[in-house]
Amino acid sequence: MAKPAPDRSLSTLGADELIARIEQKLVTFHQARDLALSAGRHTLDRAIDLGELFEEAAQRYPGNYEEWLENHFPTVSKTTAWRWRQLFADRDRLLDGEPDLHRIKDAYVKLGLLPPPAEPDAARDREPGLYSFRLVVSAEKPIDTWSPLDLREFLDHTAKIAELREQAEARLKEIAA
Repeated sequence: MAKPAPDRSLSTLGADELIARIEQKLVTFHQARDLALSAGRHTLDRAIDLGELFEEAAQRYPGNYEEWLENHFPTVSKTTAWRWRQLFADRDRLLDGEPDLHRIKDAYVKLGLLPPPAEPDAARDREPGLYSFRLVVSAEKPIDTWSPLDLREFLDHTAKIAELREQAEARLKEIAA
């Protein structure tokens, strides 16, 4: 999006005209903001509805739910369907006392499905090649109660961590030798 050119005529406005222009823009700003918040909440509500439907499908097709999902809804990833199911499962906790919860991402963070946004930290300012890591793990249910989909999601999401751990251990052995 191109940067709009400054309005050169603003310097000719009288004080009352400037106030009126700001008030007008504030009204349109608040309308746009309210529309965006409403759309975000509507999206969250629909995701919870979809979670209920995908949970029903998972109950109907145990053992082959993932195949069913891929065959009937190839544009919906397993991860997205799983997150929507979690939104539905935890909807009471999610929406309790949160009248201003408007974005799906905020809902995912509240339920521990995504880590909170990273805060600026000094580790990012270190020399190139060094990295800081943030890992959030949340498991409210014992692993023996997890569904096959939950187990697969966990393994998929932690595969890279396991690989990096092995590489780091090997590198430490090299350095120590």
